[in-house]
Amino acid sequence: MSSVPPPDAAILPWERRRGLDPFRAFIETVKLFVARPDEAWRITPERAGFESPLLFGLIVSFIGAVISFLYRWIFVSPWIRMFPSAMVQRWGGRAWMGARPRGCALIFWPFGAAIGILIGLFIVAAIIHLFVLIVGAARTSASGFEGTFRTICYASVASLAQIIPLVGGLIALVWWIVLAGKGIQRMHRTTVGKAYAAVLLPIAVMVGLVVLVVVLVVGVLLATGHHTSYTL
Repeated sequence: MSSVPPPDAAILPWERRRGLDPFRAFIETVKLFVARPDEAWRITPERAGFESPLLFGLIVSFIGAVISFLYRWIFVSPWIRMFPSAMVQRWGGRAWMGARPRGCALIFWPFGAAIGILIGLFIVAAIIHLFVLIVGAARTSASGFEGTFRTICYASVASLAQIIPLVGGLIALVWWIVLAGKGIQRMHRTTVGKAYAAVLLPIAVMVGLVVLVVVLVVGVLLATGHHTSYTL
């Protein structure tokens, strides 16, 4: 027996923005995910196309990127002060450590950011969906990859936490994990454990790889410095 589609009022405002003011639909959707995420996911369709979630994810992610960009423009990253000035200059100045962007970067940054966000949404969704399949969270799913993609895009509302100085990035990451876990559970009709396993495992793998690379790089630098001192 076919299910009866829910009334429009029971669908996420952004998904029915064509019948509303788009700006109001966007704001209402953001407010839902901020204040009542469980309700927001409950009224998010499992399958309704890629356009709406992709556009929403692009907008909120771009806003978050702009906020981060402006902070970098106004303030020098506090992390750079943790490194000796000689080390900063030796490793290419401040360009990779939170320097103020200037010149051509100001002109081309918006285009590069938009393209990066677009590609990033699909890559992150693909990685998360791989782990959704690995942990068996898609066994009762009716949405497949689209459900994971919708989760990643709508969970990107967490990027708005970038507005909080200094710790905004960390808050955004934690908030994203919470939202993504809830979204995976809802979109794939799976358990809480499997949902968060699908979200946290790739993060754990990434952190492990980063730590491994850092250890290897530090080891090479120490070995090189020791060899240089010995030669001198």
